[in-house]
Amino acid sequence: MIQPNNKTISERRRAELRGELELDYINQIIIEQGYNALSAYQMEVVEEHVSDSDGAIRILETEEDEILEYVKSIKIAFFKKTCEEQIELGFTSSNGHFYRTNRDDQVNMIGQKDSLVDDPSITYVDWKTEDVGYIRHTKEQWMQVYNEAFAHKKEQLFKYEALKQRVMAATNQDEVALVKWAEANKMEVKVQMLAS
Repeated sequence: MIQPNNKTISERRRAELRGELELDYINQIIIEQGYNALSAYQMEVVEEHVSDSDGAIRILETEEDEILEYVKSIKIAFFKKTCEEQIELGFTSSNGHFYRTNRDDQVNMIGQKDSLVDDPSITYVDWKTEDVGYIRHTKEQWMQVYNEAFAHKKEQLFKYEALKQRVMAATNQDEVALVKWAEANKMEVKVQMLAS
């Protein structure tokens, strides 16, 4: 049986997840190019959508404020979906193998880690990689993979939070448009420590 390479799996899964994003054409333009890239007609469509919000509490004073909040919400929703997508795409471990990290994989990893912690007699773990199928890991090797999977997820979540903070702090549509997922590698996030 021929195993697909990492790049093929990643591209196929990325395409599936992208297909699940239910963004209309106008929202795609807002996300990719910014609100000011819309035509006059498209801006009118957004203005109508914002003003037709059922049951919304009208706390914003101007239409510009409402549109800015709409643009921010679209961008943040896109970043949230992208974050989930990046987590589920998986990662390449320091051992050179590619591991999936969809929701089931994450649950299974937590269960396996708990088994290793609870039963010191376990000396190895057979775990599936996407590049070569199942391989045997020593307990230490598998814990390294687990820690890298956790770090991969945490990095994506922190990146999302940093981008969300930047979008929320934006004062106009142009500033929102400048915030891009691809340009946000290794962003710092302010982490608040809770007093115990």
